Amino acid sequence: MAAAAFVFAFGLDSKPAVEAFGVLIGLGGASFAVALPQASRWYPPQYQGVVMGIAGAGNMGVVLDTLFAPIIAAHWGWQAVYGVLLIPMLAILVYYSLAAKDAPTPRNA
Repeated sequence: MAAAAFVFAFGLDSKPAVEAFGVLIGLGGASFAVALPQASRWYPPQYQGVVMGIAGAGNMGVVLDTLFAPIIAAHWGWQAVYGVLLIPMLAILVYYSLAAKDAPTPRNA
């Protein structure tokens, strides 16, 4: 969210701005690695494949971005794409913050 807010507010008008954007996007992308072990610890082994598939469907955002970003950019400019993307990201953050819980019992190694 910080990366999207940064570009929405300031744009990418220099090499350091692009580099800062890349670092922030990289940190956000790395958070996807947290979803898979978190999802797998919640469920018994016979359901973990399905759960991991659902967690992997989080990549759907890339598909939606590819479809809608050009339309948003054509109407309001390329920086507006990042502002519009902040809306679903904020909604997901609020939902996740309220809904996520620790695994009920530790898994045996």
